[in-house]
Amino acid sequence: MTAELLEDISPCIQYCNEAPSEKSKIIISPRHHIVDLIMSFFHDDGFSIVCTHFDNGKLLFSFDSSRKPSRVNKNDVMLKKIMYSGIALERELTHKNSLPYFSIVEASVDSDTGILLRCEMDAINELKDTYTELKCFGKLNFNNIHHRRKMLKTWVQISLIPQSDLIVGLRDQGGILRDLLHFSRKDLYADLSNPSLPRNRRYGNFNPNIAVAWFHHCIDAIVSSIMKNSKNSREPESFKVDIENRGTIKLVKLDKVPQLAESMLRKHKCTHS
Repeated sequence: MTAELLEDISPCIQYCNEAPSEKSKIIISPRHHIVDLIMSFFHDDGFSIVCTHFDNGKLLFSFDSSRKPSRVNKNDVMLKKIMYSGIALERELTHKNSLPYFSIVEASVDSDTGILLRCEMDAINELKDTYTELKCFGKLNFNNIHHRRKMLKTWVQISLIPQSDLIVGLRDQGGILRDLLHFSRKDLYADLSNPSLPRNRRYGNFNPNIAVAWFHHCIDAIVSSIMKNSKNSREPESFKVDIENRGTIKLVKLDKVPQLAESMLRKHKCTHS
């Protein structure tokens, strides 16, 4: 998908206009930014995002174009197989529709703050009327730090939307699909919280409860800082948020609204410039 399609929050703004929230502050974001925000506590890569305050209380989370892209060896044959395996699994387990599917999810963070997410969905289970996340991994080992990080990220993904489960396709070293595993959200939480797993204090033991606490801490810190440093006018103002050392949250006011965020707001006449 293009960055414009992946970042587009048009349906969220339309929803806000049609069904105004009682919350005084509303975070509007593609789901993947919130997932990355939460997972910033569980790795050392750092994280940054642009937050744009507009319309007296609405906060748009958008991609930080100044962030250094991750270095991927595009000529790595095995990496290509790994990346393609997820696409192939999704094609086999869903109807043959190449168009991306999104769902709008509204939730309450606290008594004063709400969140509205545009979520790219892998599939809907029509028998159970639930969402299903589809992943393709090598043989799972919860003792492995990388596997625990992947599964925690997946738990965060499916926990941000209602009624969702997970199907994991297990591939061998040659990239051949060997098995399918089903996880409910409760099952995945139990596996990640298993007290017999090796302790990893550096990354909070990849504990789902710590992920939830970190989410609330970040949202509270970001929202309160932006509202404190914003002119609180209808004219959009953007701030760059950096999370460093898995805990330090740094806020810098930008001179102007980045192009991607501005184009989305202008499209819905949320800016007067």
